[in-house]
Order: sequence, then structure tokens, then C-alpha cells
Amino acid sequence: MSDQNKKGLRSEEVSSIQHLWFGHSNLPKDEDFSFAYKVAKCVAAVDGLHEMEAYRLKSRMAAIGAPSHVIEEVEAFDVSSVTAKEMFDLFSKVDVPDMMKAGTAAFIAYEALSVSIGDGELSDKETIELRSSVGILGLSENIFDDLVNVVLEEEAIRKKRIGIISAAYGGSESGDSFRFKHSA
Repeated sequence: MSDQNKKGLRSEEVSSIQHLWFGHSNLPKDEDFSFAYKVAKCVAAVDGLHEMEAYRLKSRMAAIGAPSHVIEEVEAFDVSSVTAKEMFDLFSKVDVPDMMKAGTAAFIAYEALSVSIGDGELSDKETIELRSSVGILGLSENIFDDLVNVVLEEEAIRKKRIGIISAAYGGSESGDSFRFKHSA
């Protein structure tokens, strides 16, 4: 493997990923990735950080193009003693113009909800904690509710996609999943 391949994604690749997921080609700073996913981890941990939420967190960071060192930093981040104020402080550290704060709050809320559903549900504790934090940053209740609905829809489609792919070779019951461990 060449040194270039070991370094991770190039900026134009991360820009393309941002466009695919969010419709823009901005290149987030490493610290913005870090703050956003630390918040996501805090929200998911409100009702206890399930191992599937931790796995989903890592998966989402990788899928969005976060650098390896950020993924490692977020994984090592101890959420056990983080207060609501400290979580809000993480939100406020994301370096964007004031007019973009609500959009940034929407992105972080979406990622936090997407991680939190990794254990199979969005708990009331998770959504209440997140709703109060993003509301302070100017994200409307309607936008937040729309994000919750999108995450629920995406999770249902994810499960459907996995089921269809798994069924193509007879599913996990067939014993033919020599390298695939499909789980929803």
C-alpha cells in the first residue's frame, strides 16, 4: 500500500462525501468532526452507550470521511461525566458563522440521532437531551421532529436493504454467509 493510501482520504474525496450526504462540498475541520461526534456520543450515552451505538458511531465517522485520528479521539472520549452544559459547550465550539449555527445544529442533531438509533431505538431520554441542546442554538422544533422522522425512515430502509441483500444468498439461516454477517 502506498503512503498516499495510508494517509486517508484526500480533501476532494471528503468534499464529495459531504456532497453525497448533505448537498454541499464544504470541508469540515478536524476539530469540527471531533466536536460533532463527541456530542453524538454524549447523546447516545444518555441511556447507556450500547455496543451497537458505539459501532454505529465509528461507522458514521468513517462513512462521512472523518480522519482516523479523530475517530480514535472520539472513541477514547469518556462521556460518563459530561454534563449538559459541557455538551452545549461542545456544540458552541464548532467554528461557523452565526447565520449557520442552526444548520450546524441540524447536522449534529442528525448525526447524534443516527448514532443513537444504533441500538434499535431512539429513547425519550436521548431525544429530550438533544432537543434541549439544539433548541438553544436556534434549531426549530419542526426541523428537529423532521430529523427524527428521517432517521427513523432511514433505519427502516437500512434494515430492508440488509434483508434484501441477505435474502439473495438465502439469508443467514442458509449457512452460506461465509464472510457476511448481516445484522440490522
